[in-house]
Amino acid sequence: MYSLETDKIVNNSSGKIYTLIAKIAISIGLIVFLIYKLDFSGIVAAARNADYSLIAFSFLLMFINISLQYIKWKISAEQVMCGLEKKQILLSLFYGLSGGAFTPARLGEYWGRRLAIKNKTLIQVTTATLLDKLFPMVIVILSGVSGIAWLSFIQGKFASYIPVIITGLSVILVFVITGTAHKISIIIPLLKKIPFIKKQDDVLQSINNLDRKFSAKMVVVSVLFVFCYIFQFALLFAAFSHDFLIGRYILAGIMVMFSKTLLGAVSISEFGVREGASVYFLGLLGGSPEIAFNASVFIFLINVAIPSLVGMLLMMAGKNAR
Repeated sequence: MYSLETDKIVNNSSGKIYTLIAKIAISIGLIVFLIYKLDFSGIVAAARNADYSLIAFSFLLMFINISLQYIKWKISAEQVMCGLEKKQILLSLFYGLSGGAFTPARLGEYWGRRLAIKNKTLIQVTTATLLDKLFPMVIVILSGVSGIAWLSFIQGKFASYIPVIITGLSVILVFVITGTAHKISIIIPLLKKIPFIKKQDDVLQSINNLDRKFSAKMVVVSVLFVFCYIFQFALLFAAFSHDFLIGRYILAGIMVMFSKTLLGAVSISEFGVREGASVYFLGLLGGSPEIAFNASVFIFLINVAIPSLVGMLLMMAGKNAR
């Protein structure tokens, strides 16, 4: 005989399954729509005629991308969890990349990181991961707002001084965040009202100990990480178009990263969202949809598929720190 509690569990499980199915359907639908709209022969031709030296350069930047992710994760992990070994931090990064690659909103990344840090609690790993994700997200949103202003200027909708003002304000906000991010400790009284968090004294203390030095390091590394991703995208656009319009391609990369940050949760591993945003925004800047599609596929292979494959191989090999 079912109890009310059992009904809640069943309903929650059903809801999660329906949500997952919906996100898979949206991802597949977006990809199918793009393929239907695109010229497949043009995609193949663009791939065959690509500048492979630029693709190789973008691939090499993957190591810088991962290094910056490691530094960022190390800073936040050590802030929340004391006594971690470098091996644990590195393995947890790759396990997280593998776990998050094909899960909605990259939720599997939290679970993946936890697998390599078994001597810490799930709430500690989750808190550190949230801090790790917070700073790049803010940088991307501010960059995206500036990008919208510059895109509007290129289309003749804004006067030239408006995107300059908006970009300047965004830069100022970055400095404000650097100086005030530690004020997140004001939420501690609210966290103490949550039953499963109020007993986590070590987690609450780590949040309370956030300072300007921590936020400054996280902002600097996050800016470098975001720029590395955008520059990789710009290089791929250039590789498939044979036009080195780097300024416009960087702007397109900013808008793609902004779009997938805001809308990535509606699909699996941003499938469809990333490709659709690439086609749309590069199109606004005069680029071919086939070039945009190829660039988005390669950015996925370089920054998501390959690192997640490495993480999966490490998992299969049973690599553990503790």
